[in-house]
Amino acid sequence: MTVSAVNEGVATITGTITNSPSDGDAVTVIYPASAADGTTGNIKADLLYEQKGLLTGAGSIAANYDTRKGTGTLKVSGTTASLNGNMTLDNQFAIFKFTTKNSNGSATIDVKPLTITIGAQNYVIDPASATSELFVALPAISSQAVTFTATGSDSMTYTCSKASVTFAAGKYFQSTLKMAHVETTVT
Repeated sequence: MTVSAVNEGVATITGTITNSPSDGDAVTVIYPASAADGTTGNIKADLLYEQKGLLTGAGSIAANYDTRKGTGTLKVSGTTASLNGNMTLDNQFAIFKFTTKNSNGSATIDVKPLTITIGAQNYVIDPASATSELFVALPAISSQAVTFTATGSDSMTYTCSKASVTFAAGKYFQSTLKMAHVETTVT
């Protein structure tokens, strides 16, 4: 599938269907195609687990994680199939800009990596070099605890937690993570 035209926020997508579609068949479109799992019409379950923390460029939010999904039905006439009406592709993730700072917020902390834990899922953001600004795609959540753990450029471990966090897909958020140094004791 390719985007063949865009006019006033409406994209025309063209492509080839390799099976024999019937009138009224359901169709799912996922953009970019690299985000689709290829068999179920869903986003890859592990897509967000390893990110680079970049907004643009290779491995970035814009290239890999600004994921959209839509469903519709086909209208088939002979060997030509088209959508039966328009399809809206909805954003599947919230996009964050995280700035990492010390616990009182007076100084930034360059980190590599940053791990975000939501429930049993760990999302590892591993930039090429330590940085205090990371761009991250995350699934929408409602009233869940979120824990952030990072290794600073000083090789120290930092953490912070937020209780009862809610955010929606398709939204952009900026958040400062005030992270406390974790004391380790050797016995």
